[in-house]
Amino acid sequence: MTPEIARRLLPEIMEVHGLASIKWGEGYNAKTGRAELCRFDERTRSYEPIAHILSDCPYDDRQMMSKAPTYIAALLCLREESVRAYRALQAQLGPSDTSKPPPDFTTECAMRCQDAPFQQFMLARHGAASAEKEDCAAAVRTALQISSRKALNTDPDAAGRWISLRAEFDNWMRDQ
Repeated sequence: MTPEIARRLLPEIMEVHGLASIKWGEGYNAKTGRAELCRFDERTRSYEPIAHILSDCPYDDRQMMSKAPTYIAALLCLREESVRAYRALQAQLGPSDTSKPPPDFTTECAMRCQDAPFQQFMLARHGAASAEKEDCAAAVRTALQISSRKALNTDPDAAGRWISLRAEFDNWMRDQ
């Protein structure tokens, strides 16, 4: 089963579990000589047969059938506890600001390539052919191992290399 299928089934499971008898057990009908799956009726305070169990039904399958309501209740309880723990953790972490857009490294890099100090840095430290913006941009692409600055917004590794190059430039500026 996939999580997607389980998510679709959850409302039905919860509804049926809430309506079905919560106590099941295995019984034996002496008249017919057959094992039966029984449910406890709260009104009559007795077990009533709901299904016959074939004689060749394995023990584990019998256990699964007779304990199904208990197993489902336990799993739903664990689910609720997990949801509570998740929400408590979210509250501890505080609200996340998902409205903040991701950094635009492509635009930042393009702007830096037009900046004279950055052009001088690329000339001095990374072999730019000249201190012109086109040569600076070419040297940046070479240093970052990218074919286009657009990769800075789509490739996490390239973005990391850009951040490192930026830090190197900041250090170089402090030494000037």
